[in-house]
Amino acid sequence: MSRRRCAVIVALTAVGAFGMSACGPASSRSEESPAVMITSGGSETMQSQTPQDATRLLLLNDRLREELGDDYSQGWIESGELHVAVTTEEAADRAADAGAVPQIVQLNRHQLEQAVKSLAAWQAALEPELAVSIHRINSDGRTGEVTIAVAEGKVAAVEEALEKDNPTGSVPVVIVISDGLATPATSTGTTAP
Repeated sequence: MSRRRCAVIVALTAVGAFGMSACGPASSRSEESPAVMITSGGSETMQSQTPQDATRLLLLNDRLREELGDDYSQGWIESGELHVAVTTEEAADRAADAGAVPQIVQLNRHQLEQAVKSLAAWQAALEPELAVSIHRINSDGRTGEVTIAVAEGKVAAVEEALEKDNPTGSVPVVIVISDGLATPATSTGTTAP
């Protein structure tokens, strides 16, 4: 191994160890630690929340997901408020009464989860070269869509196969160009040795 290559590996290892030193068990976090939040906002949305506010909103989201059952699609925190996508007026009223901002949508979380499972099964049955070009599958309860991230050179082939097979039925599939598979090498801006 060359001296330069060894130095790069040592430097990357040190950077990784330093970055991970801030991680610890959840019980060791202080009250000032940022909470994990579901959000569609930018960093200003995150900064406006205290950990206690975020925790309260996340617990409210969990409670509404349980209480609303099949009428629940997705929850997110935006501008300091819990927003909840639901499929009925009754569920919207219940969400609003609980303190959330409701949005009525067409599909619930179970329908979207089933579409994701169907899409993953369809992907597994594709020819390997095409299957590996699909890097990510996500659902969005706010829009009622499933999004797939596809390698740039394979978008047309994946789109053609989707139109032919229609693995998600009436659930729309949006194709976006993938920025690649997440790897430690690409997260540091370097290439793998």
